[in-house]
Amino acid sequence: MPFFRSDAPNRELTVSEYIALDETVLMAAFHEWQHEADPVLVDLSSRFLHRRLFQYVDFPGEEAVEEIKDALAREGLDPDAYLAVVRRDNKLFGDFSGVRVLVGGQPVDIVELSDIVHALRQQAKPIHKLYYPDDIPAVRDAVARWVARGE
Repeated sequence: MPFFRSDAPNRELTVSEYIALDETVLMAAFHEWQHEADPVLVDLSSRFLHRRLFQYVDFPGEEAVEEIKDALAREGLDPDAYLAVVRRDNKLFGDFSGVRVLVGGQPVDIVELSDIVHALRQQAKPIHKLYYPDDIPAVRDAVARWVARGE
């Protein structure tokens, strides 16, 4: 599989290689990776294939992340591989800035004309989540303590 060649890890994919990278290629790779020497790769591949996916909660704060990282380390797991903080903007359609429609020969902001566009614009807010393995009791308990605090 040219996508996963270890002899050229920073090589850019060609357009045809990128187009060929589909679900079946990835599923085959996950199956192969279950037999590698790297225990993290083996575990994460198995989790994906057997639908033992990470759970998520609203980001509980840096102090919570440190406690959860400690719980992972005590379980012998690499926090960098088993804990992810994801922050992104969930604007699906942008902010519509500068989008105008001619009404009676005059340009009017589309947000003023469309209830749907107005609603989409109002709903846009940042997403900040913490992803973690819920099947590890010490980790699940650490997350639950912080979620219960509501911080």
